[in-house]
Amino acid sequence: MSLHFDLKMGLETLGFMEIQRIDNTDRNTLSDNEVSTYMVRVNGVEKGTVRHRYGDGAWALLRTALDELMEA
Repeated sequence: MSLHFDLKMGLETLGFMEIQRIDNTDRNTLSDNEVSTYMVRVNGVEKGTVRHRYGDGAWALLRTALDELMEA
């Protein structure tokens, strides 16, 4: 799973965020219990990595990434 999106306020683009799995795992064999490492980038700059359980879904991955950014 990877997430990528523009963050906008009204029509103004504030930035771009990408969260991409970096583990070498075949997505066809991922189980809900699989925990993977994801790279977090903001505006193309690597901000760090997070660990995420695949079965928790995209919203939980985004929350984890944002928590990591706020701590940095």
